Amino acid sequence: MIPNDFFECIDVVRNAIGKIRPRLVVMMGEYGGRAMITVERIAQNFNDSTRYKLMDNRGVALQGEATVPDGPVAYRSTLPLRAMVTAMRDAGVPADISDTAATFCGNHLM
Repeated sequence: MIPNDFFECIDVVRNAIGKIRPRLVVMMGEYGGRAMITVERIAQNFNDSTRYKLMDNRGVALQGEATVPDGPVAYRSTLPLRAMVTAMRDAGVPADISDTAATFCGNHLM
């Protein structure tokens, strides 16, 4: 589990990856409005929690700030998303691909 804090969440994950040295990292988020598991295809290099009237756990609300200054507009997942969704569906788990992780902490971390 990681803190729901802009930028700190990235540091926590980087440190854990450096310590554990996993071969693969799959991060999971939660969105209470979905009735299935969705895997994210794209993360925007853009934070806008104010559109949801949300703040992180430190009370920070970002509007229009890039996660990676001078970075690309978006990042694509490198996971085999279609295979993951197919495997989950074959196991009876409702699943799909999501084309946006919104613009809050999950997107920020991806």
